[in-house]
Amino acid sequence: VVGVISVKQNNKLHWVKTGIVFEKIAIYLHEHDISSSILTAAVECKSQNIKLTKMINANPTLFFRVGYASGKGIAVPRRDDASIMLHSKE
Repeated sequence: VVGVISVKQNNKLHWVKTGIVFEKIAIYLHEHDISSSILTAAVECKSQNIKLTKMINANPTLFFRVGYASGKGIAVPRRDDASIMLHSKE
């Protein structure tokens, strides 16, 4: 299954609203053991965006897929905050 979130206006405010909507969708899916994955190329690559816009007759902001995974993914180790923070030389 694929999903598309579209907006009336292509601006920063609507990009943030798109993120809020997707966050709610992703949380709901996670609570029901359904996986989701954002597919950025369909929106960020101009040629793909034009095709998607024509298909849905709207301004796509986020394109994603949804489904049941065959198994649990492997947790990726995260770096600690100190390793990614910028430090000033004082």
